[in-house]
Amino acid sequence: MLSPDERVIVFPAQAFQNSRGQWQLRIRAWFFEPESDSVVREGMRELLHEIIETEDDDLPDRFTEETEERIFDQRSRWFLVDNERHKQIQIRLGNQIHTLQPSDSNGHSITEITLTSDALPDELQYRSRNHVSNDRPVIFRIEAETGNNSHVNSPAWFIPRGGISVISDIDDTIKITNVIDRSELIRRTFLREFEAVPGMAAVYREWQRRGYAFHYVSGSPWQLYPPLLEFMQAAGFPVGSFHLRMFRLKGHSVLDFIRSDGLEYKSPAITDLLQTYPDRRFILVGDSGEQDPEVYARIAHQFPDQVKAIFIRDVTGEQVSHTRYRNLAIPAHIPLRVFQEAGVLQSLRITGL
Repeated sequence: MLSPDERVIVFPAQAFQNSRGQWQLRIRAWFFEPESDSVVREGMRELLHEIIETEDDDLPDRFTEETEERIFDQRSRWFLVDNERHKQIQIRLGNQIHTLQPSDSNGHSITEITLTSDALPDELQYRSRNHVSNDRPVIFRIEAETGNNSHVNSPAWFIPRGGISVISDIDDTIKITNVIDRSELIRRTFLREFEAVPGMAAVYREWQRRGYAFHYVSGSPWQLYPPLLEFMQAAGFPVGSFHLRMFRLKGHSVLDFIRSDGLEYKSPAITDLLQTYPDRRFILVGDSGEQDPEVYARIAHQFPDQVKAIFIRDVTGEQVSHTRYRNLAIPAHIPLRVFQEAGVLQSLRITGL
């Protein structure tokens, strides 16, 4: 259980069926204590100059607007928490109680639970009893009492073996970040309200209406999850599972971290998803600002029967005929579409979906 000053975030979870047909639920939780020392506040400008390793003219000596200061406080505080080790809570799934694995030194805990039939959501029990075939994910709530008068209520998606999943990047795919411009990246990460790419939420909602499941795979640190979730809910994006990266402030640059090699993190994360759901088909959505095309091409070569389409938002002025895309040599049966306006995705019909 947690002390009065400690907190836990249980991230949106995903469930899958193993080879024996049993449902397994994978839960990630983050245990931490918020930073309460007010002396940290004025030191944060220095933090951004030294830890983010930016130039003086990239970050203003003073906030130009009260809004910037408010946003900065909200975003930066997640990087200043004290991660708590060896912490556990119990969660309730239906009529069953499960204890999460103890947290590691980074405050994170990952637990896999094999569920019995009576712990499954009513909809899944109905499908099983009546032999109903349905590829639509089922949402369930994870509830927990933490022992310090706080309550946890987080979604879990039970994703059937068959069906369609969307693997989506976040920065410059659904959220305007301008990762290729360091100064803009600083401002859009720490000083400005997050801004949705026009039209992308409508596209994703339409895909959700069709029964698609969503997995957000991003190079962003887990510390940005709370503001990212708030942004996505406000903008109308379907919530799904999140697959972000571990980051520690000491000796690292947040911005270099966000801009770092996507092949190193995204490829293994996406590979894990396709192996977890071997009978599902996948649409990969990213942007041209970093290495999404290269990452997705690698995945398409590894899983040619599961990848059904690759959509890349153009932020670099490179059309699909550009040498960059020709060199990817994506299997011919997998369509690659480079787009600027999200609306073109609304009317696309993909063979095999």
